[in-house]
Amino acid sequence: MTRTTLSPLDSIPKSLDRRAESKPDSILFCIPKDESDLSKGFHDVTAKQFVNAINHAAKWLDENVVPKTKEEFEVFAYGGPNDLRYPILAVAAAKCGLQVRRSSISDMRMVASGDYDIFIIYSRKL
Repeated sequence: MTRTTLSPLDSIPKSLDRRAESKPDSILFCIPKDESDLSKGFHDVTAKQFVNAINHAAKWLDENVVPKTKEEFEVFAYGGPNDLRYPILAVAAAKCGLQVRRSSISDMRMVASGDYDIFIIYSRKL
């Protein structure tokens, strides 16, 4: 049930898809293995790995969030840490015709106020 209306953000998922096809092993991100001790090194995230994560997230959104939305490009809230989960979710949302807004987990006023019908909270570290 993926939506077909194009968003201005469609170029981001398409650009990433092209990068993953043409240069799958190119490194897009380096994530610390231990945020409290950078001397332990970094974990590289390739274009192929990043797009694969986006596609898995898009599939999950398409199955679990899109059916609950009322309109195209509906906004849902995401509460989670400042790591790759948010950009993965943001690009996946664009692929599904949704928008995501990052918000503080402690800021439950948004949920209570009814600004968002859907609020996604992370459950564990990467």
